[in-house]
Amino acid sequence: SLRRPMQVQARIEFATLAAARYGLRSTDLAKSIQKHPTSVARWISRGLRMQSEELSFRMRIDKLDRLISSSARNNT
Repeated sequence: SLRRPMQVQARIEFATLAAARYGLRSTDLAKSIQKHPTSVARWISRGLRMQSEELSFRMRIDKLDRLISSSARNNT
């Protein structure tokens, strides 16, 4: 099945946030979301490149981080 660009972008952002900011290993992340480790590693690699090159990507990651952090605080 073809993946929509928005879905692919969301996966890249989520995986980059999980690895770069929360320190999750790609293999652990892949197992937890039931995706192939090579795919997750590829998302992270692409995300790290985008993070260094694109302000808009960094801003989306920051927003996602705030939303997750806020949700975690509200559920404790």
